[in-house]
Amino acid sequence: MTNFELLPLNCTPIVKTKSDLIIDKKEIDFLKNKVKYRKHKNNFLMSDTDSLLECDELKKIKEFIIKTFNKFTKEVLEINDNFKMISSWSTKHNNKTIHSKHFHPNVMFSLVFYLNVNSTINFYIEKSSISKAFNMDYSVKRWNFLNSSIWKLQVNSGDIVIFPGDLVHESSNHIGEDEKILIGANFFISGEIGDKKEFTYLNIK
Repeated sequence: MTNFELLPLNCTPIVKTKSDLIIDKKEIDFLKNKVKYRKHKNNFLMSDTDSLLECDELKKIKEFIIKTFNKFTKEVLEINDNFKMISSWSTKHNNKTIHSKHFHPNVMFSLVFYLNVNSTINFYIEKSSISKAFNMDYSVKRWNFLNSSIWKLQVNSGDIVIFPGDLVHESSNHIGEDEKILIGANFFISGEIGDKKEFTYLNIK
């Protein structure tokens, strides 16, 4: 696996990395034809289960996703706390379907594994880094992570993106005859955190 590409949008921990996991035809067939889907309001299909990665057919992908997320917490966030996967799902997008602006409640971090896609994911923050203290209407020479409140991230097949669950995001129109397929997973902190002496101790089971 390559190193993470850190996107310091307003100091928000968004990362993208390229997967080196080989997805075989049986796994793709399972996602396409064996998983039960329901229609989302944006007209794409969403798996009818929120524990998709508990399926035996996707065991290899589950192990890889957890390993990738743990690497993110240890090497990017550089924290020792443990996290657990609390939900997982898949979506299928036909031509010209989108996933409109939304965020993920009750979630600390979300991970998206793009299996067949060539589009963008758009992230939104209320104010850019340079507008937080003084809400100036700057004359921008070139958009970057410091002066932007919207960031469009190109994603392709094999990409993995991790971001905070409360970050507003949307996907662009999927253009193409092939179905866009992705797997998502949500994570929450787990175990003992804080300090009893400072009255900050919690045991999150």
